[in-house]
Amino acid sequence: MKDLFLNKDALQELIPHRSPMLLIDSMTVTGAEEARGTYHVTGDEFFLQGHYPGNPIVPGNIISEMLAQLGAALVSYKNTLQESSFASLRRGKTPMLAGVNHFRFKSPVKPGATVDLHFQFIKDAGLVVNGEAEASVEGQIVAFGEITVVFV
Repeated sequence: MKDLFLNKDALQELIPHRSPMLLIDSMTVTGAEEARGTYHVTGDEFFLQGHYPGNPIVPGNIISEMLAQLGAALVSYKNTLQESSFASLRRGKTPMLAGVNHFRFKSPVKPGATVDLHFQFIKDAGLVVNGEAEASVEGQIVAFGEITVVFV
């Protein structure tokens, strides 16, 4: 499979998130089970206004949400492929974050950083998808763990 690049407009066709909660700027599908994405932290985000004044740091739950959105977008993209065995089961349903397991946060993410995101399926069971997720900045891992996305 050839890599497929999707911009923010294309992502909004796949997942229901909108500004200010769309936390992926772009996604590249690198295989049927894997995607990479990016989010550039401008410093103007709502979640930085009080976290923390004078020393803004992206909250860990926001990094987890970035990774969950990447996973949801990958699953939703997979649903558009003819060979997707669960597409009809997921059609009309909304992807939602259901679990953040064994997560570790290693370094703070500050304004000006571009967060590189990676999501790879561990298990696809139809309405529940588990994946290994990792966020990095300039090649340094800042967070990693397992994400569970459900369709409701």
